[in-house]
Amino acid sequence: MLVWKFSEKIVTIAVIFLIVYATAVFFELKINWYNWTIKSSVVFSKRDLSHWLEVYVPYSIGVGLVSLTVEVFLSILRILRKGNVFYRMWSVLSCGLISFAAFSLFAISLVPHTVIEHGTRAKVLNNYPLIQQLYQFADPYQITNSYGLFRSMTGVGGRPEIIIEGSNDNQKWKPYEFLYKPGDVYRRPPFVAPHQPRLDWQMWFAALGSYQHNPWFLNLVYRLLTAQPEVLELMGKNPFPQNPPKYIRATLYHYHFSSLDANSNR
Repeated sequence: MLVWKFSEKIVTIAVIFLIVYATAVFFELKINWYNWTIKSSVVFSKRDLSHWLEVYVPYSIGVGLVSLTVEVFLSILRILRKGNVFYRMWSVLSCGLISFAAFSLFAISLVPHTVIEHGTRAKVLNNYPLIQQLYQFADPYQITNSYGLFRSMTGVGGRPEIIIEGSNDNQKWKPYEFLYKPGDVYRRPPFVAPHQPRLDWQMWFAALGSYQHNPWFLNLVYRLLTAQPEVLELMGKNPFPQNPPKYIRATLYHYHFSSLDANSNR
């Protein structure tokens, strides 16, 4: 057991070191000790990434299958070392049912897992049509899904943000502040988690599209023009506390992180 635990620690340290090393190499991390900043740049192309996925996605499936098989095998060994014959028979039967469910989920998850590499996906679906049938059967229940909403990250060329402003003369404009989303560049970003600010979150999606795709945004503007209290409570400081403005405009800005050099003190 001591040898096994020691081996686990060695493997864990080796994996962490490999991840750090690969990150430093493939993203060309450079530390500027003078102003304590880290700069990075991607040193591989989209073609390189596609090639790596083509090579390593099948390996990831194999590693997952081997790991699951080993866990099932070790579970059966632990069962056979405990209790009487009836206990062992019942435990093996239970373990078999759970293992069947686990392998079924693993097979179903291969469909969303291989979305990132179309060649492997085609091989899985063509060579194992039963997997596709199982996935289609289980899909309405949302048992397995591909990872996350943002597999393609936004904001690379600056984070788009909508700034809503009001005016009574169409000349002087005052901004409506939100509680959480970026607005005033001189305001420190607040802590949000574990709260999920729904309106601020939706404003980010609106900035990624147009008002035609976000009809709720027009409704928001109307509520501001009528000073609806329930809506104003979802926002920060109201620049028109007495009466609502006559005009409202929405301007799209792109926000960028500042650096720690002299120019960031402006």
